[in-house]
Amino acid sequence: FWSVSIYGQTVKVDLVAQESPTDAHFRGLWVVNESVVWASGTKGSLVKTIDGGKNWEKIVVTGFEDKDFRDIVAFDDKKVFIINAGSPAYI
Repeated sequence: FWSVSIYGQTVKVDLVAQESPTDAHFRGLWVVNESVVWASGTKGSLVKTIDGGKNWEKIVVTGFEDKDFRDIVAFDDKKVFIINAGSPAYI
C-alpha cells in the first residue's frame, strides 16, 4: 500500500495492477468514488470503470483520435471534462 495526503489527511491506498483495454498511454486520472474511475490519454482515448476496476470501458472521442488528453475531471460515470495538449488546445 501507499500513503498519500488528501486535504491534510493521510490515507492508505492499495494499488492493484490493471489490464488496459487499449494501447494508449494515460496521463490523466480522476477518481469519482470507489467504483467510478476515469483516465485520459493518447490517441483520443479515455477509459472508465464503474465497478472499481473489475472491468474497463474504452472510449475514443470521435474526431480527436490524434489528440493527447493530458487531464480529466469527472463528475460521475457519464460526465467529464477532458483537456488536450497542443495547439489549439481543446476542453
